[in-house]
Order: sequence, then C-alpha cells, then structure tokens
Amino acid sequence: MSGEKTEKPTPKRVRDLRRKGQVAQSNEVVSAALTIAFFALFFASLPGMIDRLEAMILTPIPLLEGDVLSVTQQLLQSYISELQRMLAPFVGIVLVIGVGANVLQNGLIFSPQAAAPALKHLSPSENAKRIVSLGNCIELGKSIGKILVIGSVLLLVLREGMRALVWTPSCGIRCLRSVTGSLLLGIAVYAALSLLMVAIAHFAFQRWQFTKRNMMSKAEVKREYKEENGAPTLIAHRKQLHMELLSKGMIDQSRRATVLITNPTHVAVAIYYNRQQTPLPLISAVGTDLTAQDMIDAAVATAVPVMRNVPLAQALLKHGRVDEYIPSHLLVPVAEVLRALGNLATEAGVGPRFS
Repeated sequence: MSGEKTEKPTPKRVRDLRRKGQVAQSNEVVSAALTIAFFALFFASLPGMIDRLEAMILTPIPLLEGDVLSVTQQLLQSYISELQRMLAPFVGIVLVIGVGANVLQNGLIFSPQAAAPALKHLSPSENAKRIVSLGNCIELGKSIGKILVIGSVLLLVLREGMRALVWTPSCGIRCLRSVTGSLLLGIAVYAALSLLMVAIAHFAFQRWQFTKRNMMSKAEVKREYKEENGAPTLIAHRKQLHMELLSKGMIDQSRRATVLITNPTHVAVAIYYNRQQTPLPLISAVGTDLTAQDMIDAAVATAVPVMRNVPLAQALLKHGRVDEYIPSHLLVPVAEVLRALGNLATEAGVGPRFS
C-alpha cells in the first residue's frame, strides 16, 4: 500500500530534519572520546604531576618560621595556582574533545528551531509519556548493559592484577609503584576499549533508529520529488528545452565541421581539423536519430562534405568524446577519410577545408 512507510528518508527529508536539529546522535561516542583522551593525557602527564605534588608537599618547609597567617595565605595561593596549572589541560581537552566528537558525527549544526522552547515540554502528560517511552527504556537497558560489560572487564583485569599485588611486600615500595602503575594502565586501556566498542554499537543503533523513525511512504517520496523538481509536464518541458539547445549546438558545429561521418542517417559525427589550429582531428559534435539527420541537413546546406562510413561512425560514437581528439586507434581511418577529401578537392581544383 502507498500509505505504508517502506522507503528510506530522501536527502531532502534528511536536510529538513537537520535544520530542525534532528540527527542521529550518540552520547556514547562523546563519552568514549572523552574517556580515552582523559586517560591518555593523564598517563602522559603523570610523571610531571607526581613531581609537582612532591614540590607542593615540600613547599611549607622553608616557610615554617614565618607568620602563620602570611604563611597560610602564601600556601593557599601556591596550591591554587599549581592546581590550576595541573587541571587546565584536562579542562581544555574536555572542551575540545567534547565539541569535536559531536562535530565528527554530523558536522556543524546550527538550529535555532531546536533551541527554541516548546510548550509541549511543559505538559505533565507529555513529560510522563517521554519518561515511559520506548526510547528511554532502551537507554536504560543500554546503561545497564554498559555497566555490566565494563564492570566485567574491569573485574577480570583486577583479578589478574591482584595476583601481582600479593607479591609486592616481598619486593618493597619500588615494586609496589611499578605494579600499581601497570594495574592502573591496564584498567584504563581495557575500560577505554570497552567504551569504544559500546560507542560504535550505539552510534550504529542510533543511525538505524533515525532511519527507521523517519521512513517515508511511496506517496510522500513522489510528492517530495514533485515539490523539488516540478510536475511531470514541467520536467518533460525542461528536458525538451535541454535537448533543443543541445541539438542546436550540434547543428552549429556541423556547419563549421571539416567533414561529417554518417551511418548513414542514424549517426552523425562532426570532425574538425585545421593544421594551424589543431595538431589532431577533433570531434566537435555527435548526434543520433533526429539530431543526426538535422546535422546532415545543416552540413549539406553549408557545403560540408558528408562521408558515409558505417564502421567508423559507430566506432567514433562508441569511443569518441565531444571536444576531444580522435581516439588513437581511430586516427588511421579518420586520416584516410581526410586524405580522400583532399584528393577530391584537388581534382575539383579547390583547396581542402583542413589546409
């Protein structure tokens, strides 16, 4: 039935939805990108952070003999300044990655319509419907599944790491630092990989759900096509005008051609050659059926030679292109045609058209 929504949304429908701010968007992609970037920055800057923390711990020692209020003020200023320097890269990466992950999914979107307040959001009944909607139930299931997946992975990593931690008392504090660092790195890597897999699956699901939610009926597709391109009669009129303009250009080229090669009435190929202008013969126009007949009539009316050569005309139609030189494998037969024209012109006591 034409009312059934069986067709995928057209590009125009997708553009219209995009203007309204409706796109396939996954928050899990943003979450995964932020987590991976955070872990990468954390482990890259960890040695420097440890050095800064050690310096912060040792800062009060030179100030022990000073006034308590003055020392406290200096320490607070020093600690706040140091914490700002330590946290600034993390704040910056949250802003950059947060925006970048959204842009990566659908590009830049500016939709005032989506930002405008909607009165239906103030309706208690509408809010209740949204709370118990299928989408929210799916999101709840996704969150539970994500917790289970990531939790299971982290438990496996911790179980393996605990075996190494059991032996740390026998190797001292240095060994503890190394084992703890390896354990934290393993947790970060596996957590990031788990989030990445969840993000890919969720983004694919969002794309599928977006397409499913905006399916169109055949009648809607036809109506949209008419709105965008016009009624069938208007489309046919445009095509007719285009063909007329194209045919007129071919006829004009036929009048200026050196020779017209035909098959004999269904195909016409206009060849232009002038030793002073073109190093090789050029295909100036190609026509079939009625256009070919018009080209032949125009050539005859302007005394352009018309040569019947069925194999050559078909080969030029198949392999040649307008406004390009003759294909290399057809140069010899075209040269023979031009040579024959030159001989005929010499016998008639006139110069060839391509001299």
